[in-house]
Amino acid sequence: MKTDKVWQAITPPDGYSVASGSSPRFESMKKEVERTTDAYQRLVAPKSLDQIMNEITLEAIAQHERLLAELSVCETLPDEARYFL
Repeated sequence: MKTDKVWQAITPPDGYSVASGSSPRFESMKKEVERTTDAYQRLVAPKSLDQIMNEITLEAIAQHERLLAELSVCETLPDEARYFL
């Protein structure tokens, strides 16, 4: 009698088998883990020095363009308004 309860506890429900990877839930979880792992690897993947320098250069160019745009706005304002910026 006791062994029947144990067997019931370890027997998978209908539609599932004991072999790993055969249940739909396991497959969906496996795909989610792979997707998350791939995204994480892209996020923290080691970068070459050229890639790092390229990112820094692009950010510096973007910041320079923003400052030039702000300066051109300031130049069009009357002298009195420039003190409030």
